Amino acid sequence: MRRGGRSQQFPALPDYQANASFGLPFTAAGITYYSTLISPAYRDVSFAIIDETGPLAIIQCDIDNGGPIGRFGMPIEIWQRGEPAPAQDRQFVREMMGELQRLALDLKSPILIRTSSGLDPGGFLAARLADMGGEPIASVRAVLDLSRSDEELLKAMHKGHRQDIRWGADHLTMRLVDKANPDEALFDAYRLLHADVSGRVTRPMESWQAMFGLIAGGEGDLLLAYLDRELVGGTLVLDGGDRAYYASGANRRERFDKGISHYPLFLACIRARSRGRRLFDVGETRGGSIDRNDLKQIAIGRFKSGFTDSADTSFIWTVPAKTP
Repeated sequence: MRRGGRSQQFPALPDYQANASFGLPFTAAGITYYSTLISPAYRDVSFAIIDETGPLAIIQCDIDNGGPIGRFGMPIEIWQRGEPAPAQDRQFVREMMGELQRLALDLKSPILIRTSSGLDPGGFLAARLADMGGEPIASVRAVLDLSRSDEELLKAMHKGHRQDIRWGADHLTMRLVDKANPDEALFDAYRLLHADVSGRVTRPMESWQAMFGLIAGGEGDLLLAYLDRELVGGTLVLDGGDRAYYASGANRRERFDKGISHYPLFLACIRARSRGRRLFDVGETRGGSIDRNDLKQIAIGRFKSGFTDSADTSFIWTVPAKTP
């Protein structure tokens, strides 16, 4: 949206998402992947705020089947170029939220948006969201600092995690699918394992093809774990900006007494560092989308939090669609 002008749709803009603080893999290939997971009612409503030098901010957002305005079911996360002065920051927030509010009224849908110290360093966005009647929910994510050495990363983990990692290093055979080895047969083995462990096919074939495209294009990798020549686990990682994200995993539950999922995830962290990633986001551990009454989600959150002694905190806001 040029200051005083109209919004410009995202597909016509360069891909600046790699610079995002919470840089989820929303590159062109990432957008293709996530688009395969949503309904035919999906509608992209992304826009930019620009001046004579180009985009000041990319606001990637969409709506799917009457849900909130977010990004592929997740909260909107804002990237701003450079370090604007506070007055410019306030103006940016007013313009951005004015456009999102217009969309919310047109679509009759609330807005889902995330704030944090990294995404909103001046706190202007959080203040504006509160003024608009937004309701925040705290979210905690386990995030590893990959500038730490292997030994430092291990020391920051829970004792049980360290033991399981050492067991996995001694007993598991690992095979990799990445840009250097885009092995479709190995990737299909993971797809079949995922369906077997889940007890059903959880996503369309198009999404698996798009996922393989991301990995083959160098935007992540897949680690397969074998025990006694049997495929017992798979760990999928996707890159975005300076972060690598633990995207999904499938492990044979009857082998959980061996801690088969810990070593592959630790190895994924080491590999992410070699690809130039600064942080490894294991995922949400408390708050946010985690149902406090869902024992399985709580257990998964504990598994993730055991990989580090630090965390990222943010707030996810739901802002109603209403005239100010």
